[in-house]
Parts: sequence; structure tokens; C-alpha cells
Amino acid sequence: MKAIGALLAGGQSRRMGADKALLPVGAGTLLDHMLAKLRALDLAEVVVCRDAPGCIADRIPGQGPLGALHSLGIHYPGRDLLVVPVDMPLLAGGTLAALLAASNAAQRPRHYAGYRLPLWLPLSPAAIRAIATRVTDPAADRSLAALLRELGAETLPLHRPETEFANVNTPAEWALIVQRLIAPC
Repeated sequence: MKAIGALLAGGQSRRMGADKALLPVGAGTLLDHMLAKLRALDLAEVVVCRDAPGCIADRIPGQGPLGALHSLGIHYPGRDLLVVPVDMPLLAGGTLAALLAASNAAQRPRHYAGYRLPLWLPLSPAAIRAIATRVTDPAADRSLAALLRELGAETLPLHRPETEFANVNTPAEWALIVQRLIAPC
């Protein structure tokens, strides 16, 4: 069964001062740009995690990526996810395809060394329980890193330029990324 592509686009964008997903890229937005990357892959479907019509909203808001994973676990139990953040616009389709291909035979989450996202995540019952516990227990470590440690995630070696994994959090970072999007290295 093919994986579900899940685009995380529900952050509050506090440091950016504007909704990152709606930043302009070409004739569209950063959301459009990242959706195109996912739609080019061999996925069963692509969904957006965001509090907006036609998207999957967090059932428990304010939990960061784990809130989105919790809602995805409710919608797609037993399915495999390719989870991609909206704020990594330099990710190459080949990088995502390699993560997806390397992960098809594994039953543990996989990500690239030094980065928790993008992530291949099988929504096993154990994974769904671990995510639910982290979003409902106020004492739980709500970091994605802690979840991946608990689930015994595998780390793929990074054979790609680290600039590809640059994410956008501030207007200054966005200015640098826009230059790379207009004139790729």
C-alpha cells in the first residue's frame, strides 16, 4: 500500500511574523510549492495538516508536529506517512523519493541524520499510542526527537547538501531562501 504524503503547515509562524505557508513563491505560495513536490512522488494521496477548510486540523492544538501526527493517526491508522514540513522549500524531490524508497521495507520511522523532518513514519498501533501519550500527558516530552527515540527510528546517512534541509523561520532566512529558489545553486 502506498504511503500518504503529509505536509505540516499549521505552525504559528511567530518568528516570521506572517503565515509561512502563505509566503509567495513564483505565482503561488510556499504551500503550493511544497504540495507540488509531494504530488510528484508515488504516494496514495497528499494531505495538508493545517486548521483550514479541506485540511486536517490538529485535534489537540498547540502541540507542534506531534499534534498533527496525532490527528493523522486518527485519520490514517495502520498507514505509512511521508511527513514533510512546509518550511523546507529547498528539499529536492529526489531526497524525498529516496527516503520513501528506503523506508518501504522498514517498520520503524526513518529520517536523515541531523534532521527529524522529513520523516517516514508507519502509523503502527505502538506509534499511535506513543504519539497520543505525548500530546495528552502534560509531563511528557513533546519533542519529535523523543518520539523517534521511543519508536527506535532509523537514521539515514546524509549524502545531500545540508542547504537542502534549510528551513524558514525568520524574514532574514526567507530572504536567503528566496534567492536560492530564484537562482538554484
